[in-house]
Amino acid sequence: MRYVKVTKIPRAFLRMLSCCLLFHAAGIQAAIYQWQDADGTTVYSQLPPQDGSVVREVGLPPPPGTTPEKAQQELRQMQDAFRKRIENRERKAQERSSEETAEDIRNRNCQAARRNLSQIRSQARLLVDDGQGGRKRMTESEKQQRIQQYQADVQKYCR
Repeated sequence: MRYVKVTKIPRAFLRMLSCCLLFHAAGIQAAIYQWQDADGTTVYSQLPPQDGSVVREVGLPPPPGTTPEKAQQELRQMQDAFRKRIENRERKAQERSSEETAEDIRNRNCQAARRNLSQIRSQARLLVDDGQGGRKRMTESEKQQRIQQYQADVQKYCR
């Protein structure tokens, strides 16, 4: 299974992005022009008239129930929610990587236990350290103890 590593997004970048989006949204609001045509009808348009009539620029009213303070609060809430989602993703990615690491360690231990068991079973005469810097031949009871230990390791690490 292949995982993609998620890197941490710097907070300065998130702040800059949110500011850019905020100013970009303010710039999107097009000007609304108001004038009266030759018939006396009041006209509203995004483009000024071609004939050079007297024009008054009209701003859009804010949405009902919205104040600048409320808009700022909503923006902060959205930013906080975004940051929490990013942090949750990072935490989950770290958990997955730690699980993979634990699984890799188990696999290496399993391979080592199987290799040890195979080697001890295949060799008739085994030499071990005697504790004084020399070597001695392993007795049959010591060999059986090691075989049991390696079998226990195989059962423990190889699921």
